[in-house]
Amino acid sequence: MFTRMLKLRLLNAVAPAYFFTATAVTFIFHFGFFIPTIFPSQGTSLDGSKVLHTLVLGVAFLTVEYSLSFENPLTFLTLLPFSTGYFFMGTISGLQLFLVLMLYVWLGIGLVCAGFCCQQVLLVARGQTWCQMQRGQLAENCNPWRANLKDVFGARWMLGLILPVQTVETCSEDADAHKED
Repeated sequence: MFTRMLKLRLLNAVAPAYFFTATAVTFIFHFGFFIPTIFPSQGTSLDGSKVLHTLVLGVAFLTVEYSLSFENPLTFLTLLPFSTGYFFMGTISGLQLFLVLMLYVWLGIGLVCAGFCCQQVLLVARGQTWCQMQRGQLAENCNPWRANLKDVFGARWMLGLILPVQTVETCSEDADAHKED
């Protein structure tokens, strides 16, 4: 029991530091290297930074800066082994290897987020919660899956899966009523 608590405390200490560092490095690469290299004019600025957006910019940076082509699907699979070998042979710098490693981190974070999103949408469509799924309880749900998605994500739920728009209408009267309870 003690070792499990120690592991959880260690994880609680390390995880925020890891994600803060990954976010800081992402912003530094995004605004310090990618944008100035791909868009050399001074008037160009892009607002916002998402993981997929930074992954695409990182690939574009490697393509522009180092004449690396990503047309072949195997390029991304062979990029890390070749980059590691070239780094130890002295052909590429530490910054270039770090950029390649960050591309894999961004891809991993993006895939985990996509998997989590798909799992949550599936649970909502079934009318089930995370706790019910963990316990193995089946939810008795008479509503069709579209009605469940509409109840949770709003009337324009399908648009919300594609675009970052507000799909649920908020009413100030409902919020005031919940505050009084």
